[in-house]
Amino acid sequence: AHLLDALLTAVNYDGLNSCLPQAVPAVPAGQTNPALPAALASMLQHLQAEDMLLFKAPVQESDMRGGWVDRNGNGIPDGPDELLVDIFTPGTQTRVFDFSQAEFVKGEALPQGQLTPTAQLPAATCGYQKFHIDDLVTGANVGSADGVTLSPDGTKAAFPLLVNGKFEVNSMSLDGTELTCLTCGQGGPNDGARWRPVSGDTILFVSDRDHPYAIGGDGAGFGQELYAMRPDGTNPTRLTTSDPAATNYHANWSPDGKRIVWGTTQNKTWDVMVADFISDSQGMRLAPAQRIVHDTTWWETHGFSADGGSILTTNTRAGFLSTDIYSIDLASGARQRLTTNLTWDEHAHLSPDGSKIAWISTRWHPAAVSALTTAGISPLYDFLWVVPGISFDFLDPPAGYSSELTLMNADATNVQQLTTDGIVVADNQWSSDGTKIIFRQSDANAGTSKIRLLTFDDCK
Repeated sequence: AHLLDALLTAVNYDGLNSCLPQAVPAVPAGQTNPALPAALASMLQHLQAEDMLLFKAPVQESDMRGGWVDRNGNGIPDGPDELLVDIFTPGTQTRVFDFSQAEFVKGEALPQGQLTPTAQLPAATCGYQKFHIDDLVTGANVGSADGVTLSPDGTKAAFPLLVNGKFEVNSMSLDGTELTCLTCGQGGPNDGARWRPVSGDTILFVSDRDHPYAIGGDGAGFGQELYAMRPDGTNPTRLTTSDPAATNYHANWSPDGKRIVWGTTQNKTWDVMVADFISDSQGMRLAPAQRIVHDTTWWETHGFSADGGSILTTNTRAGFLSTDIYSIDLASGARQRLTTNLTWDEHAHLSPDGSKIAWISTRWHPAAVSALTTAGISPLYDFLWVVPGISFDFLDPPAGYSSELTLMNADATNVQQLTTDGIVVADNQWSSDGTKIIFRQSDANAGTSKIRLLTFDDCK
């Protein structure tokens, strides 16, 4: 009941704020962040009460109520245990959410690690201190869909734009000419574009065309499938087949263009998947996929390490909607937590030379919603909170976050802020030569977004 009250309060807050921005209280004495608006403060109280009841004592599956089952009998909520959500198929005792095979994550504040140790960092190809930013496209038609990408030869970009009220993948030369809609007339919406490295002969994207009641897109939702097409929009090919209530999203290529990593909710969890991409006389397809992660937190996928042996992700296992950047070793499954700030870190991508990680971070500006991630709430239900959480975290100023494009070494040192605009930077990707970063930037107050290109001016 507390969980449902919290969700309804969040939806109500988002709805009210879309019509009339809710007042944000002043900054309490001795603090740096404003206090939560009344509705979000009520939501927090419900979440804290829900957590207290959830972990008061373990339950048995036969109890027919929510809680955690102490599978290993140690009296501590930990990985081998099971989360029970008391939602059942009508008229049955079959649970809608089956987490019997999922790792149970009450909350795990891993120490900060590093993707690549300092001694192994390659020589950087740029100084990363001098740069300029150009606007490629500006307007309400840019919207908030993910999927900005550059061709391997550095001459074109692909990104989603609103066309006749729905998102479509478009390509454009970097000088602003040759704007072409690649997916118009195919069904959709379509977003989540990623250009294949090296050969440049394929663009991955996400489409709603297979499920008539789909909601969302490459960021989150249900009813999305992965597709591939040629760079001129021809030969669109479906790569995944999932239930209408599932999504496939955030597909990214390995540096050699031979594998992809993506996220799926087919099992009502945010799972991380890796598969080989095959394109031959029989067409484009994925080889049998390997599931890398299956637990009760939210995972989002962003790409591979330079050697292809690890993947970069975002995850909330440190606490409720406390997103951090993680790497996962594909051979051992070992996880490294690369950022430990309790605000929002997401959309991490490694430079082609393997020396730098670019991502978005909200650490640079005070925000009322920071109280939600510092309250110590468990991340067990984050699979339910991602969509409403993104709404009140980013789309409803002034209580929500602003984010900036941020850079650090692959050993997690030398963190630097690249943009200083105080709005929202989201999806981003490096150019194949490592001299540029394309990114989307949105201003919720103005209702406009931009596709922007950052060029480092101190490269060899």
